[in-house]
Amino acid sequence: MKQFWAGAAIPLAAALWASAAYADDPAANSCGKVYGPRMSTTTLRLPQVGQTSRVEVGQTMVSVLEVDVHESGLNLREEVRFTGTYVGAEYEVTVPAGTLQSVGVGTLREYRSPEATFKYKRERRTRSGMGAPVVSLSLKPGDPSTLIGQVDLGMTKRVQPLSAKFDITPCTVIDGPSFKRELVYAGVSKGSVSISYREYKDGVARPAFTQDLTYDLADGNEIGYRGARFQIRSANNLGLEYVVLKPLD
Repeated sequence: MKQFWAGAAIPLAAALWASAAYADDPAANSCGKVYGPRMSTTTLRLPQVGQTSRVEVGQTMVSVLEVDVHESGLNLREEVRFTGTYVGAEYEVTVPAGTLQSVGVGTLREYRSPEATFKYKRERRTRSGMGAPVVSLSLKPGDPSTLIGQVDLGMTKRVQPLSAKFDITPCTVIDGPSFKRELVYAGVSKGSVSISYREYKDGVARPAFTQDLTYDLADGNEIGYRGARFQIRSANNLGLEYVVLKPLD
């Protein structure tokens, strides 16, 4: 069974655009290099309606992406404590509230916190550095209701079930979606703005669905295509400033 998901590199501009345009949508947070299993598929429309944006020639003005939503981590809403015994010695573990990152999926979905602490009761001190065992919280695939405490002490010791309030945090893989539509700024000439419509399937352009468009700004600063509406604030051969009034259908 595959133990982890290695994400493809996400273009910095795309990641920043997604995080800025959809800051209120947790599912729009771009995934890191390691993330959990796919939860669902969703559609992202970038940027947000009403947001003032600026692009240079050749950059995307607006896009519609079909993306996969994956598990990013576990949001622990309260501290968790559990105890156990190893070779006759009692130990106790504390996992503070916060976000635990997904580290893989095998028989369990595993999440780790760098702030988790472990100590043997007889030592009265917290183990740290090389002497600290790996502590994690786990969930059974298909059964997100039962939280399991897990400590690697040469052999894996598990304590279950744990009572805690938590949520699974989502993220999206925005690089290389299966289907993408976009409008690209192509420049301005004699008061007319040029825009190119493009479609991609599995990262490959679909030439039959490419269309070059020209809009004369003398007729007004509001333009539209396939349901999308834009208000053009300024346009020159360096860039375009605009506001999305309606998203691309």
